[in-house]
Amino acid sequence: MSTSKNFAEQKGPPAPLAAFTVLQRVLPVRIGLSAEEIKARREKHLEENVHWAYKGNAIYFSEEGVAALTRSACVTPEKTAPAAASEETRDGAAAAREALAFLTEPQPLRVWRAFPHIRNKHIVEVYIDGTHPEDRENIERLWVKDNTFFRQGMLIAPTDYETRPGEKGQYNYTGRQPRRRQR
Repeated sequence: MSTSKNFAEQKGPPAPLAAFTVLQRVLPVRIGLSAEEIKARREKHLEENVHWAYKGNAIYFSEEGVAALTRSACVTPEKTAPAAASEETRDGAAAAREALAFLTEPQPLRVWRAFPHIRNKHIVEVYIDGTHPEDRENIERLWVKDNTFFRQGMLIAPTDYETRPGEKGQYNYTGRQPRRRQR
């Protein structure tokens, strides 16, 4: 019985659910691992209610959990530097920097508002998939040819848009226009 008590002491107090903001669905794009690998690493390296938690039917990660998952992804033999690399690389600092570069890559976007809620037919309001659109700080603009066939909840792949030069939080749509209203 004392073993479970020691384990509970090591685990620490559970983090409040508000700290878990990163949806597990977006992690394959952010980290570069498959969903199965993320699940296996989560079960092996991370603790429930410390690094990740259930919210409804979905699994959310804390920023600490994403960092730990990224570190665990860097330690695998396929992603480590060769033995002839510098001391800094052997320590894993360069590998950690490379893994954090994944976090700055374009993320999939979800449509929040479009026609008929926006009068300008060239703008669609979007948010990064996995964030909360109710928070206006997460809403960004996507400039399109015509927003008539964009619907709320529609997923826009990172390959279908580019950042507008010199404008933070604004993107140009480069993909094919939807031909009909769809999700």
